[in-house]
Amino acid sequence: MALNEPLLSIEHLDAWRGGSHVLHDLSFDVAEKESVGVVGRNGVGKTTLVESIFRMGPTTRGAMQFRGRRLDGMAASRLMGLGIALVPQGRRLFPSLTVGEHLALAASRTKLPTDLDRIHALFPILEERSRAPAISLSGGERSMLAIARALVTSPRMVIMDEPTEGLAPLLVRQISETLLGLREEGVALLVVEQNLDLAIGVTDRLFVMDRGTIVEEFTSRAIADIEEVRRLIVLGRA
Repeated sequence: MALNEPLLSIEHLDAWRGGSHVLHDLSFDVAEKESVGVVGRNGVGKTTLVESIFRMGPTTRGAMQFRGRRLDGMAASRLMGLGIALVPQGRRLFPSLTVGEHLALAASRTKLPTDLDRIHALFPILEERSRAPAISLSGGERSMLAIARALVTSPRMVIMDEPTEGLAPLLVRQISETLLGLREEGVALLVVEQNLDLAIGVTDRLFVMDRGTIVEEFTSRAIADIEEVRRLIVLGRA
């Protein structure tokens, strides 16, 4: 990767679901070790953005690169080999597989090194429940497993789609602390969230999406009026 080249680069991305044009000329990038948040109300295209990166359904046009390599036509399993991992909306766990089997399966799909000790240090409950099937886990434990599954290969970047969706405030704080820890370790993050407070707290830059594109960019630590950002999310840009 060339000096100063973004880790993830998205340029002029358009995406369609069936006959619906969802993303419109969307462009942004994420630098090495940077944490970026994408926020917006329901229906503005946040999940379509994530699924477009991972080639999970939408028809797309535009340029997407990770570490200088084009992602066009690349299967999600190959992205893992490049050092990019996903925490999908809804967790997408296999109900009958145990915690340990989920982590082993993720590790088997990549040639990157596996670091279970790091995972167990982050989420001790997962080591305790390594033989428990996913269907028996609480909502918070499922979120932890989805994040652990992404981290088990020591990726350079993790993309998270609504990682705190449906969680109680105490668990939201725990996930927030985990994301801050990853940020300190230098793992690049793209966090797609509706929870504005969490997104501001764990990211370096914040993008607001509306009508399928980025309408505003903020430096997270420089946001002086969070209520103004909330109004932008709710009302969109005129």
